[in-house]
Amino acid sequence: MNWFIPFNQLIAEQQKIVSLGTEVNRVLFGGPGSGKTIILLHRAYYLHKAKHLPADRIHIFVYNNTLLSFIQSGLLALGLDPSMASTLDSWCYHYYQSNIGKKIPRVQDSASPDFGEIRKQTYEKIVSTSSSPKYDALMVDEGQDLDEVCYKIFLKISKHTTVACDFKQQIYEIDESQENLLSLLNAKNSHSTLNRLVRCTPGVANTAEAFIIDDKLKQEFRKQVDLIERRDQVPVLQIAPYSSIESNELMKQIKMRVNNGDSVGIVFPTNKTLFGFVKAALKEGIEIETPTETKFSKAHDFNNLSPKAFTIFGIKGLTFDVVLIPFLQHRFYAQLNPDRLLKSLFVAVTRAVHWVYFSSGKETFPNRDLFDHLKDAGLLSLISIPSDQTDIFEALGDGKTKETEFLIDEDDSGDEFSDLL
Repeated sequence: MNWFIPFNQLIAEQQKIVSLGTEVNRVLFGGPGSGKTIILLHRAYYLHKAKHLPADRIHIFVYNNTLLSFIQSGLLALGLDPSMASTLDSWCYHYYQSNIGKKIPRVQDSASPDFGEIRKQTYEKIVSTSSSPKYDALMVDEGQDLDEVCYKIFLKISKHTTVACDFKQQIYEIDESQENLLSLLNAKNSHSTLNRLVRCTPGVANTAEAFIIDDKLKQEFRKQVDLIERRDQVPVLQIAPYSSIESNELMKQIKMRVNNGDSVGIVFPTNKTLFGFVKAALKEGIEIETPTETKFSKAHDFNNLSPKAFTIFGIKGLTFDVVLIPFLQHRFYAQLNPDRLLKSLFVAVTRAVHWVYFSSGKETFPNRDLFDHLKDAGLLSLISIPSDQTDIFEALGDGKTKETEFLIDEDDSGDEFSDLL
C-alpha cells in the first residue's frame, strides 16, 4: 500500500489536527493532497487508542463505495475494524429498512433508490425517536458533496463530528457552501485549514490549476501547492483519428506504467465505457480492477498495484502515481454542465502524484482550447497519432462494431449514483 502515511511521517500541522479535542465539532479545509483523508484515519485511531473511545462508538462516513474500499484498507493498516467506515447512503438505507419500512423509495420511472428521500425520512425518524447519540465521534470525508440533511443527521447521531472538505472539489450540484457548513456544525471558531499540498509534482499541479474556474481559488491553490521536486514528467495529450487507435494507445500506456511499478488510475466518462474497455483489455492480456467484480474483472483492492478503473465521478478522494483520462471526445462530457466538467477534471488530475495522460479519438472535444493553452505555455505535450496503426479490435472479428461497442452514447445518467450503497 503505497498511499498510506504513518503518523510519525505526517507534517506538524497534520499531527496537531489529529489530536484535537472532541468538545466541539470541527471542520478541516484543505486542497487535494493536503492529507485530509489520512488525518481522519489517524484521528479515528487516536480517539480509540489514546482517548479510549470504544471502536463501535467511532464511525467514518465516506461518499461512495470506491472511497470506502480505500478508507477500509487504511483502517486495516492501523489495526482497526474496517466496519468502522461506511457510505452515508448505505447507513441510511439500512436504517430505513430497520426502522421505517422494507419498501425503499425509488426514483420515478427507475429502479434506483431515491437517496435524497431516504436521507430525509431517516432524519425525520431519528428526530421523532429522541434517542441518545449512537456515536461518540464521526469522521466525514468529502464533506463538500453532502447536503444540509446529511449534517442534520450527523448532529443527531453523534456527540462530535469532524468534517474534511474542499469546495474546489465540489462536483455534485448541491446548494451547500463553506459558510453554511460552518454554521450548521457551529464550527465557526473550530475549523482548521491545511496550507500545504504535498501530493503533486510541478507538472501535475500546473495542469490542475488550469481547470480551476474561480480566480481566487486558483490563487489559493497556487499558494498552497508545495512543489517538492520528485520524479516529474510533462503531462501528455494524445489525439488519435479513431477511438480504436486511441484505445490501443491507452493499453500501451497501461502496460508501460504497470511495468514501471506505478500505481495507475484510469478515468472513464461512463460505466458502459469503463466495463467495455476493461473487457476488451482483458482480451489483450491486461487485467484492470473495476468498482464491482465481474466475470472479466476483480473488484478494487487498494493493497496491490493492479491498474484500477473508475468513472469521472468515482475517483474522488484517491491517490495514484499516474492517472490516465481517455475518451475526452465522449458525448457524456459534452452534455455535462461546463463548470461541473472542469471541476471533475480538476479532481481527476489531482489524484496523480507524478504524471497525467489525456487522450481523445477526435480532434475536437470539450475544453480543447484549454489544452491548447497548456501546450502553448509548455505545460502539456501534444502527440498526434497517425491513422495507419493496427486496430486492436480487428482481432475480435467484428471490425467497427466491436470498436464502438463500449463507446455508444447511450443514457448513463445513473452513473454518478451507482456506487453509493
